[in-house]
Amino acid sequence: QFEHSVGVTEDGCEVFTLSPGGRFHPTWDA
Repeated sequence: QFEHSVGVTEDGCEVFTLSPGGRFHPTWDA
């Protein structure tokens, strides 16, 4: 489920809460 929602950031494994369009809500975080 995290294969398209989780990426490697400066913090380690962080969810892409910040999308190029602005705000992106994770699939498991409604």
